[in-house]
Amino acid sequence: EDWGSQGTSADDFGPSVAAGLAASLEQLVHIGWPQRVGSSLFHAPEPPAVSISDYVARLRRHFRCSPGCLVLALVYIDRATQRHPELEVGGLTCHRILAASLTLATKFLDDEVYSNRFYSEICGVPLRELNALEGAMMELLRGDLHVRPEEFDVYQRMLAKARDCCSA
Repeated sequence: EDWGSQGTSADDFGPSVAAGLAASLEQLVHIGWPQRVGSSLFHAPEPPAVSISDYVARLRRHFRCSPGCLVLALVYIDRATQRHPELEVGGLTCHRILAASLTLATKFLDDEVYSNRFYSEICGVPLRELNALEGAMMELLRGDLHVRPEEFDVYQRMLAKARDCCSA
């Protein structure tokens, strides 16, 4: 399944990619639960009221980003956690990590982007916090936002598999 092929509307694959991303993040949160209460920038004071699945769907719908941005967001999350094992993707951090990762992915991949004020309203995070989260994620990634086509394909297949596992 090619979620980035030319001539295909992003609307055709967006919900499918979003379902795969939500399933992948829910698995990460489940693996890391219970999460230590931390003081990192990514830790929310309490678990968000919105589910991961609903949050991913909200961001996809309102960011108006291409499905490839959702794939890149997962690549960035995976890179950051591999390079920094102390970064936990859990119930207190997942939403904020996703907000930062998808903001970076959208700015990197898509031609049409919006202001951080716009993204902060969609993410439900104050502008100053989103700016700090984005900067922190950029540091965790060491500024490396490029994703090779073969790496993109691996993560795209991973999202399809996660989506299929959770919808079966």
